[in-house]
Amino acid sequence: MGFFDFLKSKTKSSEEDILKNRWKFTSNGTYADRYRQDEIAWRVVSNSFEIWFQGIEQRTGQSLGRRLAHAAAESEEFLLSIGSVLAKPKGRIPSNWLGVHKDWSSRGLGKIQLLEDEDEIRLIVNNHPNGPICAGSLAANWECGTGQRHRFRWSESVGQGLVVDLTLDDVKIPKSQKSNLIWNDFSSSTNLTEEGHDTFADLEFFDSGFWTIMGRRSLFIHRDLLLKFEEYSLPYLDRIHEGRSDYSWNGLDDNRALWWTAMADSIREIFYYAGYHIFVSKTEDWLRIARRHLSQDGLGKISSVASIDNTGGIEFSIENTLHPALLSGTLLGCWERAYGRRGRVILNQNPNGIKLKIFSLNEIAE
Repeated sequence: MGFFDFLKSKTKSSEEDILKNRWKFTSNGTYADRYRQDEIAWRVVSNSFEIWFQGIEQRTGQSLGRRLAHAAAESEEFLLSIGSVLAKPKGRIPSNWLGVHKDWSSRGLGKIQLLEDEDEIRLIVNNHPNGPICAGSLAANWECGTGQRHRFRWSESVGQGLVVDLTLDDVKIPKSQKSNLIWNDFSSSTNLTEEGHDTFADLEFFDSGFWTIMGRRSLFIHRDLLLKFEEYSLPYLDRIHEGRSDYSWNGLDDNRALWWTAMADSIREIFYYAGYHIFVSKTEDWLRIARRHLSQDGLGKISSVASIDNTGGIEFSIENTLHPALLSGTLLGCWERAYGRRGRVILNQNPNGIKLKIFSLNEIAE
């Protein structure tokens, strides 16, 4: 091995260590970001996220890329404000943003490069997993580094990376704040656990800003970004245009119920057609199924489960989740794979957490 190969290998090993040290699996089936005050995040396969996002667009009849980008920019600003481990960006030369490079590589967002900073400001993200998220996040880092607000737009093409153009803007925007949850959350009492020691098994890290697990490229997306995306999208909803509406979200207003239905049904469809084999011989098997298909991706943990009828109906007790809609849609996908028929979801909140019922949509003759 040559000297430069040795340095390259050492850097790659260091970035792998950052990835594993940063994201800690918790006792309630979520991932805590130790570099961002234990903010909760979703570990998702990049292709699945793209399909999920497109599924929401189809179901809501909306073009949501710009809203996702602005949610990413606002969330990134908040995350930068609470970060203390990795250095924040300073100046206008991204190659000097060493903390940002470590941050992005451990999230799986790709690598930033400056193309032009004279008559116009233009940067490129190589190996980006999602255009809107990377464009918004990059804009927030540029604003942090320069201390000035900017408008941004982006373009992407196959094999050419994501090009982001920024224009100075004198608009006054309040600093971003943490998004509030509308469901009971017990993550403040969450402990790190060794149960997830194998969550990075078969990890392969690439020095171009991304990594794979079992050969599938993945990334981490903070819950705060998802919540801000939700708030940006709510005012424009009118109905579910495609897909199914087999979900009841008790206590939600109409627009938020539409959004949660779009989120849940999109991920249900992805899971169902992924072809997983789900075997249920007794009620307690659902605890194992949830660990495999919820907790490994950081979607939450089932605390208890009970049968509610003789045709597969089940009630889950949930103390904590990344987002109730993502958890509900995934569990409905599991249920439909297990029983081979269409199911329905009813979700209720109480002071101790969430109660989720899944049962057959159509009455089954006993």
